[in-house]
Formats: sequence, C-alpha cells, structure tokens
Amino acid sequence: MNSVDPLEITYLRVRGMWHIENPWKVFSYIYQRNHDNLFNFMAIINNEKWESLKNKDELLSIKNERLTIADIKIKDPNNPLKLKKAKLITYYL
Repeated sequence: MNSVDPLEITYLRVRGMWHIENPWKVFSYIYQRNHDNLFNFMAIINNEKWESLKNKDELLSIKNERLTIADIKIKDPNNPLKLKKAKLITYYL
C-alpha cells in the first residue's frame, strides 16, 4: 500500500518472518527433560557427523552415570516419513 497519507510519503512494506519451534518441543518424541534436575543437557548428532568426530573415543570413555550416549532415529528434515540414524547425548545434574 502506497501513499495512504495526505502527503503521500508513507508506504507499507510487508516481509515474511519465519519462526522455529523450541528444540525441547521439536524433539519431545525422543527426550523429555526432567524439571527436577538443576541442569538438563541434550545433544542430537546425526551419524554422519558423529563418525567424522576425531574425539568420539574420548567421549565414549568417560565413565559418568549422568552421561548417556544412545543410538536413536530422528525424523529426516527433508522427508519426515523417513528416519535418520543419530546419537542422543544427555547429561543432567
């Protein structure tokens, strides 16, 4: 819309805006945080990226009951009907 004022010096510009859901909501089918914990950490790494990490053996060698690394399947962002292999890393306090 242009020239909506008597001096014809204004115009309306509309831009699309995208929003993204909170990861806790997006991945709620994989992990539910425990609100009783002081701290919840969740990381999802697809298998391709996981295999490229040079220090994954170091991460796997950490012995801590609060740290877990699990094999999971996540929805493929390009085709939600397909599942992709990934790792779920969780840690809590």
